Amino acid sequence: MSLIRDITYEADPITINRYASVFLKSDKLSDKLPDKIHDLLQTLFTKREAKFRQHIMMTEKGYHNEKHLLKKGVSAIVGNSLILLTLLESAQTKKLLNYYYDTINSTKTRNFTQFFKKLDNKSPAYFFCGISTEDINKVRASLMDASFDLFTQKLPLPIRDKNYILHLLAQDIPWQQYLKTYHEAEQYFYNKDMFRTKKILVTLNSITVIKLIPVELLLAKVNAEIKEAEEASDLIHDLLSEAVINKAI
Repeated sequence: MSLIRDITYEADPITINRYASVFLKSDKLSDKLPDKIHDLLQTLFTKREAKFRQHIMMTEKGYHNEKHLLKKGVSAIVGNSLILLTLLESAQTKKLLNYYYDTINSTKTRNFTQFFKKLDNKSPAYFFCGISTEDINKVRASLMDASFDLFTQKLPLPIRDKNYILHLLAQDIPWQQYLKTYHEAEQYFYNKDMFRTKKILVTLNSITVIKLIPVELLLAKVNAEIKEAEEASDLIHDLLSEAVINKAI
């Protein structure tokens, strides 16, 4: 495994935020990102020294502060970092980037399983966003591939819609509680309490900016059950009315 090609020492005039906006397709002409995503990227790329940052970042001194810029040719790391932040906690993402760079010249096979083991906080997000083990394994396979360069090449998307990345990283969702509440809705559904199920699901939908797949699927089932019950009730009512009329005649 050889070190990736030498990175130029010329600063990229395009900001990290703008590259993130283009990747997320949120606004191709603006550097404005949701505060939470901005903070995640700032922490990842500009807070404290790290070997991987020294390799891809440059610091320019301004009148009042230092300006952190990418070096030309490594813009792919911005989108890749957003993918990793979707799969991992921020601290784990930093550790992975450090490990990746530290082992880039290693003759041993790199192992990224350690970063995907303890994901209690993130695993509910996988479920609600349709991220499968196969999707995660594709990302891990790229990281382990000696011909792949995390800093200049794109990781495979583990998620079908980038809107999920945009909105999930922009929000601070208590996933464990969210999953627990969803399971409560499922239990009411199995107990044929459709109206209570629907009330919980509507509340869950109000928490997230985007509608999550399992919530929408269960809500569709609930609405179908309610509609069927209403149609059956209307039919019974019509039959009873007809019987009363016939009896009167």
